[in-house]
Amino acid sequence: MCGIAGVIHRGQIKDTGSLTAHFLSGLRHRGPDYEWSLQGDNYLLMHTRLSIIDLTPAAHQPFESNDGNYIIVFNGEIYNYRDIRKKLEGQGCVFKTHSDTEVLIQGFITWKEKVLDELDGMFAFAIFDKSTGKLFAARDRVGKKPLFYCLTNDIFCFASESDVIADSGLIAKRLSLPGVNSFLAIGYILSPGSLYENIFQLNPGEYLWMDGKDFNLRTKPYWDILNSYQSKIAITENEATEQISLLLKQAVRKRLTADVEIGVFLSGGIDSSIVAAIAAEGHPNIKAFTAGFADAAFDENKYAAILSKHISAEHYTYNMPSVNTGALIQTIDETDGVLADTSILAMNPLAKFTRQYVKAVLSGDGADELFGGYATYRAFHYKSKLSFMPPVAWNALRKLGKVLPAQSSSKVSLNYKWDKFFSSGTMDDVEAHYHYREHHSVQERIAIMGAECKELIMDNDPLIKFRKYGVQAKGLNVFEQLLYIDFKTWLPDDILVKTDRSSMQWGLEVRSPFLDKQLLEFVASLPVTLKSVNSFDKTLLRKAFKPLLPEPILKRKKSGFNVPLEMDTKNYLSEYKFLNDSIYKRKIDGKYSYTGL
Repeated sequence: MCGIAGVIHRGQIKDTGSLTAHFLSGLRHRGPDYEWSLQGDNYLLMHTRLSIIDLTPAAHQPFESNDGNYIIVFNGEIYNYRDIRKKLEGQGCVFKTHSDTEVLIQGFITWKEKVLDELDGMFAFAIFDKSTGKLFAARDRVGKKPLFYCLTNDIFCFASESDVIADSGLIAKRLSLPGVNSFLAIGYILSPGSLYENIFQLNPGEYLWMDGKDFNLRTKPYWDILNSYQSKIAITENEATEQISLLLKQAVRKRLTADVEIGVFLSGGIDSSIVAAIAAEGHPNIKAFTAGFADAAFDENKYAAILSKHISAEHYTYNMPSVNTGALIQTIDETDGVLADTSILAMNPLAKFTRQYVKAVLSGDGADELFGGYATYRAFHYKSKLSFMPPVAWNALRKLGKVLPAQSSSKVSLNYKWDKFFSSGTMDDVEAHYHYREHHSVQERIAIMGAECKELIMDNDPLIKFRKYGVQAKGLNVFEQLLYIDFKTWLPDDILVKTDRSSMQWGLEVRSPFLDKQLLEFVASLPVTLKSVNSFDKTLLRKAFKPLLPEPILKRKKSGFNVPLEMDTKNYLSEYKFLNDSIYKRKIDGKYSYTGL
């Protein structure tokens, strides 16, 4: 895990010293162990290192090929690098380190973009060919590692974070109105957009070529889970659970490969408990880290303690205070871009605490998107059961929600869920799914951004992209259409952004076994009837790992990772909306103007 950045100029880069200092200092939190740069007349490549595999100086980056023609900067881990290395050695390649970085650059030299088909891991990297002036960059299949870039008439620039590009002086720093609109609508910015005008994200499962001579840039996808959803296999439930167990155990073991100690995030929920239990089989006394809260509605330490005792883990609990205004502002300011997911307020201090003990952890990210664990999937199921009701009945029931208490002992108040559900009665399934995640409606966004932005807001409504992915998955069952939409939006642009920004702020690597390529493709290819039983309660997953887990964990219902706030939020149905407005006021309001884009 690291921070990477680079600049290619049509002519000659000026003031490389200050540019290098800016990028390295801006990315140092991502890689606190070592930093370096390499430059020529028209290129500058920079790297800040978090040493996980091959801790020797020989593996430092930027890393040059044996002939000195290719230079790589790489953020991530390639779990099968030893297997790839054997293939390359069979073709005559000679290695001077034991790092996955060298395997990656040798693989590219040998296979060019086809190297991506060989990779099993999480990554964002760029390789510069000095002889041709061309740069190749790629991002992992799911979007675990970020890669931002910008292109002007004379400059191409890329980095692990958008803020460091925006503040570099290489381009005019202006906020992107479509990005602001996406953030206000759903609390995050859909790829390939960013908070800034002319700065983009490389989409997950995509690569780019940039020609440093004619400054032509092209991107191309190389993987999409939709292919697996569309290729169903015939299999029994028992066969499916056995294969899921095998594949996830393999995924966990691959992610325990490192030259440093690895721990595990443990909430006490089914997903992280499974990962921890598998990890403990080969690593007794593995360190497990949990966020504890005084408020019983938020605290998960009881279940985490039960699982830790069951697997003999060394359990560490960070007792989190309620988030006050100061802590809120600090998290907003430290987070690259914008993200209105309240769980980052808990994830950030937990990552800081965890980094005192280990440099890398496993997590349960991705299980809900893969197996359908969110309440929004159950909502679509219940909605279909009530499809006989006329609009007047839906509206009447929605009004009943106004008498429900604004606050409750649960993490998400009942009146918020009630209002979201019963206001979706006349919507189609994709719009309803979007509506459940929407923070500000079109009308509210127009009121916030100004009437002059009305056309822009409507033309760039995130619902359009949700519908686009729904159309792409048209032949699938509605449940799997929604899973695919979340896999293309919510997972890479919210969940994995939260994990990356909060962990890498403190130089902590997070690995996600549920997002293993083989497991993803297998589960996507399963008949939908195996995944939608028992009201979308991840039954397959529970059955597959029943022998590993104690009863209280197996029977526990889904509980999101949120944090209690000290601030007064009584005027908000949702704390997500409160966080959205707080970030807007802190980082966006008054910092943009409508120019008729």
